[in-house]
Amino acid sequence: MKRPAVRRRKPRSLLRSLLDGGVFVVVLAMVLFAVRQAGWLETQSGDFIAVDGDSLRKGNQDYRLHAIDAPELHQMCEDGSGATYPCGRQAQAALRRLVSSGSVTCRVIENDRYGRLVAICRAGKIDIN
Repeated sequence: MKRPAVRRRKPRSLLRSLLDGGVFVVVLAMVLFAVRQAGWLETQSGDFIAVDGDSLRKGNQDYRLHAIDAPELHQMCEDGSGATYPCGRQAQAALRRLVSSGSVTCRVIENDRYGRLVAICRAGKIDIN
């Protein structure tokens, strides 16, 4: 019994191979640029300061803690008996204690609408978020 004839594909031309390789490099560069712009590759470690109850600063860069919504720094709150207290300052003090407990590492996951980097942060083994 005869085997069916196998059709051989023509080898790609050098020009076609170069074009395919060039397209691949351009697409890869665009993806890496988008990932970098989104901050997905950025991790920062070192000394951070608590700006308020849900934001940190390292140098001149602000980082907002992902999934945390603390009172604003100068916000006053009311307790169960109706007395007011500086809840914004207390939130900042609590974050300051966490940050001062060890070396902080923040992994940036996105940028918010105010230009801050949104990050998931740890102080040593403690998850700050």
